[in-house]
Parts: sequence; structure tokens; C-alpha cells
Amino acid sequence: MTFNRNKPTDRAATNNLLNNIPNLKNKPNWLGHRGGNAEIDYELLSGTTMQSMQKHRGAVKEHLRHLEKEHGLIIDQHGNIFKFRP
Repeated sequence: MTFNRNKPTDRAATNNLLNNIPNLKNKPNWLGHRGGNAEIDYELLSGTTMQSMQKHRGAVKEHLRHLEKEHGLIIDQHGNIFKFRP
């Protein structure tokens, strides 16, 4: 996982991606994550379910807490859909 991140920069980069979601699959993760964590980040841009996130990593709630604590990002939950808050 990533630590000591610049939270305002991470929030701005995430908001930029939320406004224009590009194909990020073969590009470095904007938050410095790899593997399953990066896949969860990508899914959170457009909205995803817990079940879908669990396909990439077993400890999804730990990653969501990391996104809030270390990156300053907020994830909203509407019903069973999780998505980054702009």
C-alpha cells in the first residue's frame, strides 16, 4: 500500500478522472496502487459492488479505509453501489 501521500493531489486527480473516466487498464494507477487494489480503484470511479471488489481482494474494507485515511478520498455507498465521492 501507499503511505504519506499528498491528499489534495490525490483528491484532485481522482476528481479529474471522475469527470472523464478514461481507459486506465494499462496505465499506472494514479494512487500508486498495484494488483487487486488498483482494480478496486478503477471500479470505484464508475461505481461497483462489494461482491465485484472482493474478486480482486479479500480485505476490501481495509483498502477502503486506506483510501480514506492515506489518500483523503471518500467512498459513498448508495444501496449496494460504492463510488468515489467527487
